[in-house]
Amino acid sequence: MGTRPRLAALLVVAGAAAAHAQEPPRPATVTREQLAPDLHVLLGAGGGQVAGNVLVLLGDDGALAIDTGYAQYVPLYREAIAALN
Repeated sequence: MGTRPRLAALLVVAGAAAAHAQEPPRPATVTREQLAPDLHVLLGAGGGQVAGNVLVLLGDDGALAIDTGYAQYVPLYREAIAALN
C-alpha cells in the first residue's frame, strides 16, 4: 500500500472518530423579544436546526404569526404566543 492510500485511510478514520465524538443536538427552545408594544419575535434554537424565527403581531382579533417553517418549533411557538396574550 502506497503513502497516499494510507494517508487517505487515516483521514477517513480520523474524520469518523471526530464525527462520532460530537455532542448530540440541543433540545429545541424558543425565547421571546418584544420589538414594539404588539410586535414580538420568537427566536428558536437547537433541535437540530440552526435557528427558526417567527414574527408575531398581536391585535384585537388574535395573533398573526409569520413563520419560518421549522416543524419541531411549532408546539413551542404556540406556547410562546399563548403566553403573550
